[in-house]
Amino acid sequence: MYNVIPKLNLELHKKYLVIVTSDALRNYESYKTQLSSVFIHGIYWVLCCSDLIKLSIFDELHVRNNFHDLLRKCKREVYIDSFSSKIYSANPLDFISPSILSVLSGIQINTIINNKILEENKYETNAFIKSLITLKDEKIYINNSKSCLNQLDIRFIYSTLLVYYLSNYPDLTQLESVFPISKLTELLVTMQNKDGGFGKRHKDESHAGYTFCAVASIAIIKKMTKNDSIYLLFNIERLIRWLLKRIIISESHEITESQSYCFNGRIGKKCDVCYSWWVIASLKIVESINTNKSMDYSLILNSNILKGLINGILCHQNNIYGGFQKAPFIIGSKDCSDPLHTFLSISALSLLFNSNLTQSNLEFCELKKLFKTLDPIIKIDPVFVLAEKYFNNIIS
Repeated sequence: MYNVIPKLNLELHKKYLVIVTSDALRNYESYKTQLSSVFIHGIYWVLCCSDLIKLSIFDELHVRNNFHDLLRKCKREVYIDSFSSKIYSANPLDFISPSILSVLSGIQINTIINNKILEENKYETNAFIKSLITLKDEKIYINNSKSCLNQLDIRFIYSTLLVYYLSNYPDLTQLESVFPISKLTELLVTMQNKDGGFGKRHKDESHAGYTFCAVASIAIIKKMTKNDSIYLLFNIERLIRWLLKRIIISESHEITESQSYCFNGRIGKKCDVCYSWWVIASLKIVESINTNKSMDYSLILNSNILKGLINGILCHQNNIYGGFQKAPFIIGSKDCSDPLHTFLSISALSLLFNSNLTQSNLEFCELKKLFKTLDPIIKIDPVFVLAEKYFNNIIS
């Protein structure tokens, strides 16, 4: 049993990320690495995570050109309106159809490699986006790839909006020609459940991951349309309440000097550290899009709650091999760390540690001494899921 709050073992996590990245680059043809099945997404996870903890993985491994080469190998030729385009696929080897999810990861990787947002070939990208949008019986569908038709999945809505934003900024004048934005907004409104959360599709059970995709989509639409009252279309009060109910007292974590908290994705489910990101990011986004300042966010800004949340996430770090794992770390258990849970845990810590409370609340000053190892973590943007430094000068 711990007597103090666990600390972030930053050096161990850096070693883990270097090993995972090196293995993925060296053995990507073997299909036996931790990133093989999700290559382009996994590379984004480890690069963004490294970026947040100020680990220059390119200098560490001298592999910047390797990333450029593998990204080029991930591109596949697709024909849109009889024109040939090169679009990101998920893997440099498999001939999988390019998808909006792989395009998003490719753009995010390029941002990190080049240390700035690059204007991708927006004409090709916009044409690809338009090819994924279908209108049927007055309903809008956004598909993941050209090989899938009439899909309704909130993940693809969010990914498509974000791809458009990152590929076109600062010139967003083509928005209406690419998206039927009013129909898309109407669709998001209908997807909110009575409990306040969002599911994968209309009337699906509310889930923290899909709820994040919904609120991030709303935030992007607000930025692009300058519609500051868009939040009025949604039941923000119920949404906040549903998100706060995802924070539960941990039963499995070892007790420290105070109770730790963890997160579940749905009602009645066990905790999983990945939901720390989906829930905290959603709350941060809701706070930014909701101009009704009478809403009370004091629960998540309470220093004792913040302490328990950080404590709960740190209990998931693997103290032997580095990285974070789905379940709390217990010596001798079969659970192991993986790149996705490592990325989402570090990202959640970034949001918590860089909250306004940590900078201004006197009560937290005492706690801050216990979290010196969190100091190197830079702030992540909860909507764009990249370090905020890339957006400081371009996003209003």
